[in-house]
Amino acid sequence: MTNDKGPNRHEEWDPNHDRRFAIIVLIFRTIWLVVKAAVVVAIIYMVFPLSLRETAGKQTVIEIMFNIITNLKLHVVLPAALAAAFGGLWARERRVRKKAVAREHMRVEELEKEKDPDRTSSGLEEYPRPREPQPAGRKPKDSGWKRKRKEK
Repeated sequence: MTNDKGPNRHEEWDPNHDRRFAIIVLIFRTIWLVVKAAVVVAIIYMVFPLSLRETAGKQTVIEIMFNIITNLKLHVVLPAALAAAFGGLWARERRVRKKAVAREHMRVEELEKEKDPDRTSSGLEEYPRPREPQPAGRKPKDSGWKRKRKEK
């Protein structure tokens, strides 16, 4: 009896065919498993024994980090970590504040122009320039406000 559906539609069912196919699949799966295991063993060998042989007796970053973690020198690590964290938070807040100031500055200019199109700018800069350093030995320019105050 022939079966028109399935992989054996042109020939009779052969129980040896399935057994041979199963053996071939098992052989290839075993070879693939051996190859994967060999790759894992090679990687482990390259990572651990070779690196330990090359760094034997030398001070490395890994050794320093291991010593810090095992000795729990929190009096050294904790202040540095807190300083780095707060420094990062300060930098983020500063960047966000500058963006907000720029956005609000543009919005205020737009609203002022809407209200009075002939309005001129106040001349204030969004980010003021730093003061120029005075040459050594020269006193800053006297505005005279102390004299004026004394005269009154």
